[in-house]
Parts: sequence; C-alpha cells; structure tokens
Amino acid sequence: MNENLNPISTLSRADHGDDMQLRVRYQATYVAMIALGMLLEPTEIEVIYCEHHEDLLIRKNDAMFCGCQVKTRQPKLGPFKADDVQIKQALSRFVALQ
Repeated sequence: MNENLNPISTLSRADHGDDMQLRVRYQATYVAMIALGMLLEPTEIEVIYCEHHEDLLIRKNDAMFCGCQVKTRQPKLGPFKADDVQIKQALSRFVALQ
C-alpha cells in the first residue's frame, strides 16, 4: 500500500461506492440519529424507510407519513437557497406524491 494514500481521505478509483457514500454520509447519519431516538423514548415514529419516494419516509403511529429530503453540498457553495434547482426538484417530487 502506498503510504502517501490515506484511505480515510482518498477515494477509491476502483470502487464507486466510496464517492457515493461520501455524498450521503450526512444523510445516513441523520437517519441513524432519528432511529436511535426511537429506541430512547416513546415517539410517534413507527417505521423509517430510506430512499423510498424521499431520502427518508417516516410512517407515524397515526398511519400518516412524513417525507424528508436531506440536502448537503460542499461548504464552499454556501447554504441552499429556495430557488436552487435541487430544492425546486425536491419540492416538485414531494408535491407529486400528494
């Protein structure tokens, strides 16, 4: 192994999952925190579905659903704005489910 390459900060050229996981790490962490919260105290959340219609789809104990989009991007780009194409597309997909 090349000692100059750090597997934590260097993406694999052979495994495209490295790049994909880097982009969804925040999303996975967010879902994990919600799931852990389900174990700690009573909650209205009954089931969490990942990558089903939304980044995560939450089924509550009243049989209602909550769709959540978790958006991230490089810090140098700054926060999302309401008129960014990614936000418009996410809202359009959510409205289409209604």
